[in-house]
Amino acid sequence: MSGLGGGVRVDLPEGQAMTVTEEDAFAAEDLKNGPGSTTQSAFYMSPHSSQPLEPDVLRSQIVSAPQPSNAHNISTSLPPAAPTPPTPAVLTLQDGHHATWPDDEVGWLGHGTRASVRRGVLQPPYEGQGIGRDAAFKIGWLADMEARLQQKVAREFEVEGARLRALGGNSPFLSLLAVNTNRRRPAIYTNTEGIQAEALCVAMTPLGEDWVEVGRLFGWTGVSEMQRAYSLMEALQRLEEGAYSDEAIAAFVDEVTVITRALYLICLAHIAAVKRGILHFDAFVNNVMVRWDALLSRNAPLTLDDVRLLDLANTIAIRPKIRPPGPSLHPPDGHAPTPPAFMGTRAALVPLLDDRKEAERQIPDSTRWLSPPELAALCRGVPDVPVPPPAASEAAPSGKKRRAWDGMARLGGKLRAEGVLLGEGDSRAMWVGQPTLVWAFGMLSHMAMRSDCPDSTVFDIHGVDNDNDRRTQESVVQLHERLMVAEWDDHHSRLMTPTGQPLDHLGSLASPIEQLRGQSGFEWAGPWADTLGTISERALRSAQQDRGTLEEIRVELLNALSILP
Repeated sequence: MSGLGGGVRVDLPEGQAMTVTEEDAFAAEDLKNGPGSTTQSAFYMSPHSSQPLEPDVLRSQIVSAPQPSNAHNISTSLPPAAPTPPTPAVLTLQDGHHATWPDDEVGWLGHGTRASVRRGVLQPPYEGQGIGRDAAFKIGWLADMEARLQQKVAREFEVEGARLRALGGNSPFLSLLAVNTNRRRPAIYTNTEGIQAEALCVAMTPLGEDWVEVGRLFGWTGVSEMQRAYSLMEALQRLEEGAYSDEAIAAFVDEVTVITRALYLICLAHIAAVKRGILHFDAFVNNVMVRWDALLSRNAPLTLDDVRLLDLANTIAIRPKIRPPGPSLHPPDGHAPTPPAFMGTRAALVPLLDDRKEAERQIPDSTRWLSPPELAALCRGVPDVPVPPPAASEAAPSGKKRRAWDGMARLGGKLRAEGVLLGEGDSRAMWVGQPTLVWAFGMLSHMAMRSDCPDSTVFDIHGVDNDNDRRTQESVVQLHERLMVAEWDDHHSRLMTPTGQPLDHLGSLASPIEQLRGQSGFEWAGPWADTLGTISERALRSAQQDRGTLEEIRVELLNALSILP
């Protein structure tokens, strides 16, 4: 496509690799010496940014204030008091940084299970130390949380603060402005009624409305009334509604271009993240933001300034010194273990045991349906041996559960043979690296072509009732996702053709773009679909050494962009 090839760049010089060093960041409980790097102006936006915090939700997170015992005796004959100015809500960090809001409802961008995000102005500890900074505050409430969960949440906040500090605000990451992650010396949130709540906090540079999360862009995690979903299915519907007019065709091409440019930016971000020593397995649909201007301006260069990876709490840091999680990982010759050759040097050794993950500050997570087999084993465990037959154990799972269990056990043996899984028992650990990111990107590309997650097709393959209530049950979803990765070779061939084109459960082509293949005026549709299919098929192979690299995917996406008229 004209004007694109010369404008694409990666901000790191060729061959330069930046490794995250976090020892100092983790040794200090809080950031005491002012804000981190401020080289960027970005914004942290939740995918549910349109929902304000309801007062009853806030009150459920903090301790209710006692009422005065003599409140009913106050005389009503006194003259009315002068109206008092409203008391603002205040968040105060231990180092003196603080922020105020006029009430308890403004500024909330979104809420997760363990944290909320609120936009406000970060004020310096003392007057005269500087001006306020626009900030996004990620706040974790500690009230009504048992000690073990508090420890886990605090560790995740600690990891995120340390990662941001070590990365120094370099693209594609946000800049750290202030942090309070010590649960024994927490930040204090005081609401407008004077009620206080303990909280953890990481303050970052914010992003504005000119950014969109990829899940919302593609219509997978909800679309606001002011936005459209950029998906092949909806784009084709709009093309048909426009009766294939010249204007409708041009609009269709523009939408396919937006999808392709978004995929390119995501790939670009992960290439840079790996070079900076970060593996982010949960930033393909969620936790990845792209700039609207870069998507809609077809001739604009695509750079790292147009994409941000968020929520670094569950990332993996590639460290220069490997610290094996157990003595059984030390070979007899005393040398530290090294990753398999196909991973190169940009890999990390991560314990399987959750407590050891937290101790190593390596707490990986992934996005549902975008977790490759080896990541499912790392995050959810892998059995040492297949489950005994039902006759040998009354508690043995049967049917699909047993198939999933046995499949994961076979996967464990395969990973051990490849040198990916090391150690025994509680000292087991796995190497992870770029091939795992490549698989996740391959599934993202496959989903973009399918205009949907593969869940419906997987359910159909396994005969799950075509009932929305049934198909959204957590236990059903978890089982079939695990079954998919446990028997991935079979699912790979049933979800796509040998050239990577999506299939439904009956084996028919499932990508909306196939309806245009070979039609006059859409000569580009076939080559474009073939290019994305090639990316998906290769990236989604079981053998990690056969998946290719992110850089190879980036080049293929440039080719896909050049195909578009």
